[in-house]
Amino acid sequence: MKILLISYYFPPYNSVGAIRPGRFARFLHERGHDVTVISGPQPFPKGIDLEIPVNQVHYPQAHSLAGSIQKFIRSIDQASSTGHRSVDGNGNLKDWLKRQVRYWLFWPDAQRGWVKAAFKTGCVLMREQRFDLIYCSAPSFSGLRVAHKLHQRFSVPWIAEYRDLWTDNHYFSSPFPKAVIEKYWERSILTDTSAIVTVSQPLADIMRKHDKPVWVIKNGFDPQEFACLPDKPKDAEHGLNIVFTGNVYKQNNDLDCLCQGIKQFIVAGGDAKLSVAGRNIAPLIKAAQRTGIANHVDCKYLLERQQALHLQKSADVLVLFLWGGGNQGIAGTKLYEYSGAKNPILAIGSKENDQAAIIGEAGLGDVAENPEQVARCLKAWQREKEKNGQTLFRQKQDVDFTRAHQFRMLEAQLLEMIEKN
Repeated sequence: MKILLISYYFPPYNSVGAIRPGRFARFLHERGHDVTVISGPQPFPKGIDLEIPVNQVHYPQAHSLAGSIQKFIRSIDQASSTGHRSVDGNGNLKDWLKRQVRYWLFWPDAQRGWVKAAFKTGCVLMREQRFDLIYCSAPSFSGLRVAHKLHQRFSVPWIAEYRDLWTDNHYFSSPFPKAVIEKYWERSILTDTSAIVTVSQPLADIMRKHDKPVWVIKNGFDPQEFACLPDKPKDAEHGLNIVFTGNVYKQNNDLDCLCQGIKQFIVAGGDAKLSVAGRNIAPLIKAAQRTGIANHVDCKYLLERQQALHLQKSADVLVLFLWGGGNQGIAGTKLYEYSGAKNPILAIGSKENDQAAIIGEAGLGDVAENPEQVARCLKAWQREKEKNGQTLFRQKQDVDFTRAHQFRMLEAQLLEMIEKN
C-alpha cells in the first residue's frame, strides 16, 4: 500500500498523542508499505524516536493559535497575580478568559491554523505521487479537515481514526450555537470517509451513528521498548514501590481513593512509596497533601519516554485511574503499556468499567472501588513481596496486547478495502 498518514502529533515530539501514529508508521514501513506523513509544529520537546526515514515526514509550519493564546493567558496571569477578579461568579478572570478563548477561537481545536499549510503540503504530495489511501489519526481534529479536503480534491479514499472522540467526547462542552455547528461539521466531514477506526467497543458503538464501517483497533505496547531495560531486582527488605505515570484528571479520576487507601495501608503498618511522573500531576500531589501522605510521594514530573518506561518496569505496583462519571471506552495507551512492564496493576474506579473487565479477564491486577479495597490490595502485594522478593505478574498466556497484533488486524482491513475500491 501507498499511504498518506496525517497526524498533527508525531515523533520525535514527546506527547502521548504521537505514540500510536508513530508506531503505526513504523509498522507500515517494516511491512514493506510506502508511508508518507504530514505532521505539525508541536509545542513539545523531542523525546520519542522517529522510526521511519526522516525524508518521509513533513512538518509544514503555520501560525500557532495555541502559542499566541498561551502568551495572552500568561499576560492575564501576571495582571491578576495580586488577587482574583470574579467576572462570572464561578471563577477568576483568567479561567473565564480561557473558557471563552477555547469556546470561540478553537474551531475545532487549537491546531486550526495548521490546516491550510497541511492541505497545501498534501496537494504537493498528491501531485507528485499516487496514493492508495489517506489515513488520518485524531486528535487533533483539525487533521480530519485536512484529510477531508484532500479527498474532495483528489478522490483518494480516506480513513478517520479516533483515538478520542470529538463532539461525543466526555469533555466536549461548546456553548450554543457552536456545539450545534461542530456536530453538523463533524457529520459532514465523515460523510465521505470509507471507514472509522477507534480504540474500544463502547466508542465504536457511539460512532456507528455515522453509518460507516467502524473498526476497533485497540492500543497496545511494544515489547522491544521494555526488552532493553534492566529487570526488576528482587528486594524483600524495602516497602512497596507504587508507580503512576501519565496525566491525571481530577474531575474523572478518584485521586482521594488512592491516597486514602495508601494512608490506611501505612497506618496499619505497611511501607510504601508512591512515585509519580507526568505533565499534569498537580491534582494528585494535592490529594496526597490533603490525606497526609506527601512525605511518601516522589514527584518526578515530566520524564523522557524511556525513563518513564524504566520507572514502570522497576515498580512493584502500577496505578491506573479508571474513568469515572459512567463513561465507558476511554482506552488510552496506559493499560497496555503497563502490561508490557509486567507488573501488577492497581486500577482505581468502578468494577463495572470496561477497562476493569479487561484487567480482570487478562489477569493484569486488581480493581479497587474504595480506600479499604486499596489498602487490602497493597497489603496482599506486600506479603507477596516479602515472600518472593518482588510482586508477581499473572497475565494469562493467551492474551496479546502488542501493537503489532492490533496493527496486523488493521492492515488486513485496509488491504481488503483497497482491493474493493
